[in-house]
Amino acid sequence: MANLELTEKDLALVREILESYYADLRMEIAGTDNKQVRDTLKEKEISIRGILDRIPPQ
Repeated sequence: MANLELTEKDLALVREILESYYADLRMEIAGTDNKQVRDTLKEKEISIRGILDRIPPQ
């Protein structure tokens, strides 16, 4: 496992970026008809949600 040290400001920016991407990703999943593409996007969604859950709230 890799470790990455971030300042509070950097961590807040990472959270903001991931939250924005997560919201866009959910919209993309909802609009995707191709099951294979949707399944791949859902895997990304799960991974991003896991990362966001590990970032302490500001």
